[in-house]
Amino acid sequence: MNVAVCADVGSTYTKVAVVDLDGGGLLAAASAPTTVDSDVLHGLDAAVAAAT
Repeated sequence: MNVAVCADVGSTYTKVAVVDLDGGGLLAAASAPTTVDSDVLHGLDAAVAAAT
């Protein structure tokens, strides 16, 4: 199965969606607070972890 993780880093929340590229379906979605005070990757990592 081929999947893609799509991310939207917003000013308040970082949102991710995991999409099945073969079938076109949404496999998972999650969000986490955006970590602008430190490193935005912390919020992205948290959102991805919540989606898996």
